Amino acid sequence: MISARWTDLLRGDVVTMRRDPLLALCVLAPVLLTGALRFGVPRVTALAAPWVDLAPFHPFMVGAALLLGPAMFGFTIGFMLLEERDERVLDVVAVTPLRTTGFLAYRLALPVAFGFLAGVGMVRGAGLVAVPLPSLVLGAALGALQAPLYAGVLVAFASDKVQGLALSKATNIGMLAPLTLVALSGPWRFIGGISPTFWPVYVMLSEGPARLGGFAVGLALTGAAVAALAAQLRRRVR
Repeated sequence: MISARWTDLLRGDVVTMRRDPLLALCVLAPVLLTGALRFGVPRVTALAAPWVDLAPFHPFMVGAALLLGPAMFGFTIGFMLLEERDERVLDVVAVTPLRTTGFLAYRLALPVAFGFLAGVGMVRGAGLVAVPLPSLVLGAALGALQAPLYAGVLVAFASDKVQGLALSKATNIGMLAPLTLVALSGPWRFIGGISPTFWPVYVMLSEGPARLGGFAVGLALTGAAVAALAAQLRRRVR
């Protein structure tokens, strides 16, 4: 029964995204970035070779692709929730059989599922770095679990879509955290680990115990971030 309701909601969301250029761009961004990585980066690397070697930064570029899918789908859902909050849609949903909890569960599950698929597809599609399948799956899963954070930040702290857009740009700064993996050496490489966005890329580029340990740390940080947002989110989404 719930799956049927979620299917109906999904159809409505597709119609909404087709009508809103901003939401459509959020969905198309992973596809555009994959094309740029696959066809643009190798050419730029070759052109820049006489002056600078960009190849060591390819893992960071692929890591950005791993994070971008969940981020874009998370922001898309965040913008939709902002609009629904302002239009009091959640008040109407609260008295339906789906209830607010079911509606929010659907809203937050959607970017996780699509974010995982986008992360795997973008890394494979970019073709810049060979990533073992277990590392890719665990890294993409951890990255996808962060998608609700992007949605939650918008709803918890933005008053409207304009503020949401500005906040989404500021939040994207967190995607630079994995840069420490390639820009620094030794223990300093982990300085970016204070951000949850560091760990999906670390897991993707690791193997063995380091991969599992990184997944555990990233999962704990993501859970802590979700818990920190939850109280504010309950106050804003009523």
